[in-house]
This record gives sequence, structure tokens and C-alpha cells, in this order.
Amino acid sequence: MKVIRQTAEDSAAMPGRFSQDGRFGMIKVSEFGRMSNGSVVKSYTLSNENGMEVSILSLGALMQRVLVPDRDGVKRDVTLGFDDVLYYEKGINNFGSIIGRNANRIKNGSFVIDGKKYQMALNDGINNLHSGFYGYHLRLFTAEMLQEENAVRFMLMSPDGDQGFPGNAVITVTYTLTQENAIEIFYEAVSDKDTIMNLTNHAYWNLNGHAEGSIEKHLLKIDSTYYTPLLVNQTPDGSCRPVEGTPFDFREFKEIGRDINAGGDQLLFGNGYDHNFMINGKGMREHAVLKGEVSGISMTILSDLPAIQFYSGNGIDTKTPGKEGKYYQLRGGLALETQYVPDAMNLDGYKSPILKAGEKYETKTIFRFE
Repeated sequence: MKVIRQTAEDSAAMPGRFSQDGRFGMIKVSEFGRMSNGSVVKSYTLSNENGMEVSILSLGALMQRVLVPDRDGVKRDVTLGFDDVLYYEKGINNFGSIIGRNANRIKNGSFVIDGKKYQMALNDGINNLHSGFYGYHLRLFTAEMLQEENAVRFMLMSPDGDQGFPGNAVITVTYTLTQENAIEIFYEAVSDKDTIMNLTNHAYWNLNGHAEGSIEKHLLKIDSTYYTPLLVNQTPDGSCRPVEGTPFDFREFKEIGRDINAGGDQLLFGNGYDHNFMINGKGMREHAVLKGEVSGISMTILSDLPAIQFYSGNGIDTKTPGKEGKYYQLRGGLALETQYVPDAMNLDGYKSPILKAGEKYETKTIFRFE
């Protein structure tokens, strides 16, 4: 394995290692932009022999662009995002970002570990959402390029007390693009104190193209028999409810928009789907399959995590231009976030996101395109 390391602020010009176009192996490195404080944000583009490309930024270790050939061989960018780093810096919609240390909501923004209560910022009503105002989507990661694996490894040091979490934690996220058109995301972490660790990626997908309208006609299948119903504050009520006979039944392919306006308190709480689904089985397994009705592109999500959050893009900002100057519409993209059950550290009966001091957090999620 050949490894090249550079920080987010380093220049791509490393004498003797890069060709004139900035390529090293299958990895292309370029300057994406500069933050308001002058820090340089790098873009790392992975490509394969099938014409698929994935660009990840050092800011938030976020997926900025995902090009996938459609049924006619035309490349489509299937993830929402921005061309201007300053919009990412504002944290709008968390497009494509790594979320940590904890994805999703924590009721009252508090939890107890080893008898000690920890209080976090309340940035979503009475909840803490995606770890607060200064989440990982606003952090610059360092990067290692793994030439032989066609991968980039991003690293972040998160100090004790960061976002309100205990422990000095080292976070590592590795993106690999395979020749089978799969984006593999491998998460690793270790902390010197018991802490919370529940990492995910917050990409928004539109398999017809990032600015090709609503995703309501996309077909979705989720391998889930139970979902976790919400309280009015959008945290789980602690129970599991069968999906059968409800708008949450995606055990067979269904148009996302078929039941999205069916009413009932669960859909009204989030103005659509913003719910956690318990995935059947254990270990690495299929969580969900999404199909673009126009492009013919399908995306299969596999993970070893216990659950997936399906968010139908009900709060997408429609006033800020996305990529190519296009304005995204409500439900113009959707998120499928593999993770632990929201607020599981405060609920009984669910796998806990508490990471013990010195133990290693390891999990993988795969997005495979056809």
C-alpha cells in the first residue's frame, strides 16, 4: 500500500509525486476553494474504469460530487451540493458531510455516561441535532491518499469536551471507489474516555441528477419490518411499530411519493419522512435500494449498522443556488443515513452508541451503483 499524506492546508504540489494535471494514480487533487478565514479546502477525486467519479472535500470529509453513468452511458451527478465553499461553511443542509460524533437527534441534548450527565447545545428545538452548531461538517480533515486501493483516508482530532462529548477522540473516515461502482465508507474511531460515537454520511441523493426535480417518483425499498415512531419533537418514543399497513412499509419497491401526503401525526411531525427504520438481520447486509425512474440508475446501500434514517428532503433550502447555479426544490433529494437508533443512549432496548475508552469503533457502509 502506497500512502501519500497531506494536510487540508497543504498544496497538491508535492515534488516528484504528482503529474502536471495533479493526478496520483487514480486520484486527482485540486484546490476547491478557501474558507472565510483563508484556509484552503482540497478536493480529492476518485475515478474508476467505468467512468464513475467521486469528489470528496477536506472540509467535512464530504462527498461534493458523484458522477454515475446512466442507462445510456451519460454521466449524471447524483448528489446535491455546492460549487462554493462558503455555502458549505454555512452548514446549509449538511450536504454530503460526515456527521459526528453523533448523528441525528438527542432529546434535551443530554445523556449520562458512568453516572455523569453531559449537556450539549440545543440547535433543534429541545434537541441536539447532528452534534450541534460546530459539527464535523465544519471541520477541516487531514488526508492520506491510498493509491493502490483507489481510496482517500480523512482524519480528525476531536478534543475532550468537543461539542460536549467526553474524551479525546481520533476519527478516521476512508472512502474507496471500487471497479464495481461502489463507494465504500469505512469509519474508525478511538477515545481515551467513554463517549458517544455514531458516525454517518449525510449525502442527499437524486438518481436522475442533482437538479432534476423531485425524488417522489423514485422507487425505494428498505429491508425493515419495524420503524421507530416519533414524538412531536421528532425523537423516537422508545417503541418499535410494524411497518405493515402503514405509509412506512417499503419492504417492496414503492414510489416515495405514494404515501408521503397520507396524513397522520407521524408524517405531519416532519412534513414527510424523517424516520428511523430497524434493519432486519445482523452483520453486513442490504439496508435499502433506491432507483431513479428517469436515469435507470439504482443504488444499493449495505451496512453493518442496526438502522437507517430515511429523510425525504422536506427541509431543503430552496433559496440558495446549488451546483451549476441550479436552485434545488423541496424534496429535490433524499438522505439514507446508516446509524444507531436516534437518542439510543437515552433509550432502553436498542444497541448503544456508547464507545468504551480504548476500544475501537469500526463500521462500514457501501453505496453500490448500477
